[in-house]
Amino acid sequence: MKRISILFLAVSLTLAASSSEAVVEPVTLLTPEEGAMAGVPSTGLVEIGMEFSAGPGIDVLQPDVGGNPMRPPIMILVKFVPSPDRPVDLSTLKVECLKFITIDITKRVLPYATKDGINVNAANFPPGEHRLRITLGDTSGGVTRKVFFVKVL
Repeated sequence: MKRISILFLAVSLTLAASSSEAVVEPVTLLTPEEGAMAGVPSTGLVEIGMEFSAGPGIDVLQPDVGGNPMRPPIMILVKFVPSPDRPVDLSTLKVECLKFITIDITKRVLPYATKDGINVNAANFPPGEHRLRITLGDTSGGVTRKVFFVKVL
């Protein structure tokens, strides 16, 4: 009976250890060199403030829009909300960091994107304030564009 109890305990501990959350390696979405680039001037460019909304909804859940600066790694959580009978067309997804020269980071984000949204558990960003723009379309040709900030200590 003791052998069965010890064996049961050993198996239970092994299963508990293997079922614990794996360590998530941070992904670099913006390099220090890219982050150090000058930002986009806030005046004189109409496109920066323009948000198209004819396509799927784009809800930025993390980081907290307008929130305090955060320490990396940062969670990026974005929800895509399709319109009825107009599914998200993931091939139209574009994610850019708006600096003096726009930096396309779509390929870095794409492994973490689905038709439901973007979920990056641990994203590395260099210190500073980074303006990101997400553009997404649906199968009917509607396009939505959303701009948000990532503030990093």
